[in-house]
This record gives sequence, structure tokens and C-alpha cells, in this order.
Amino acid sequence: MSPGPAMLRTLPAVAGAGGRGAGIEVASSASHGHCATPWRLLLEQLEAGEHRAHDPATQAQLAPLDAALILEHAAGRPLLRLQVTAISAGQSLHLTESTRIVRLECEQPDDAELITRPLQGPMLLPTAGQGWLAWLLAGHAGVRLGDAGWALACGVPTWLPAEDGQRLRVEGGGELLLVRFRTLPVR
Repeated sequence: MSPGPAMLRTLPAVAGAGGRGAGIEVASSASHGHCATPWRLLLEQLEAGEHRAHDPATQAQLAPLDAALILEHAAGRPLLRLQVTAISAGQSLHLTESTRIVRLECEQPDDAELITRPLQGPMLLPTAGQGWLAWLLAGHAGVRLGDAGWALACGVPTWLPAEDGQRLRVEGGGELLLVRFRTLPVR
């Protein structure tokens, strides 16, 4: 039986510095395990204005946590709060108000997937050959694997346990961010 969820750390508040974005690395292949290729999960605070999307050497997915933003030019497509999108190198992000952004960077976009969703009741996650990082943004949630169960701490990114042939059951109410890895990361 798996030992249960492994909490990464409580994240400090991320404040912008002089109108520019500031951020922290939540997890990465260098410090928390790997897929087939390097990856990083970042939490950034971006102030209102225009920002360049990301480093052109990586593929990225992002989700704004507090407010909507617009991709490309000011009349471009809006990205709503907690909506996930893939972004291209050099793409511009336009913000009318400051927001925290979660960014998942991978050299191969098929290695990991960023998922945000409201949690209303139960959801089942497969564990066969894949790994999950859960981050309860608001509310309350519990995780069950077989007969064992654990509570998820709000605001603390957590590796979920995995056991082939078992499904994880996440249940509760609130807002949940998940990263699905196509291979099991080493913790």
C-alpha cells in the first residue's frame, strides 16, 4: 500500500516587484522527480500590463488564478480565471488587473497536463503508470486509495499516492489544480 500523499511545502505569498512579475518554483524535475523530459511548475504574480509568455525553449500551459487575462494583442482572446491554455513562445499576456498565474513548462507537451476545475463531489483519477500532483486552491477535499484515506491541506501542493490497479478518489468542495504526469515522477 502506498504511504499516502506527500506534501511539497506551504507556498509563501508571491508579491510583484516594481510592476514586474515575481514568482516561485513550486516543483520541478530537478527537485521533485521527472517525466521523460524536464519540467517545472511555477507560481507567478503578474501586475496589470503586458508580459511576454515564456522561454521559447519550452512548451507551456498556464492558468490564471485570480483574474482573467487576454492572450496576444489587447483585443485578443480572453482566458478566464482557472481556464487552462497552451501558450506559444513570444506570445503576449495582457492583464487589466494583477493575478497569480500557474505555469507548467515541459520540453515535451505530452509528458504532463495542467488541469483546473471546481471540485463538487467525487472524481476518480487513474494511477496505472501515471502520477498526480494536487493543489487544493480553496475549500476542502479528501483523497482515498483503496481503504486508506487522507485529507488534502488547502494551499499546499501534494503528490498523490499511486498504486497500479487502484483509482484515486478525490472528494470535496472547492477549487482544485492538478498536474497529470504520463509517467510516475520520483518523489
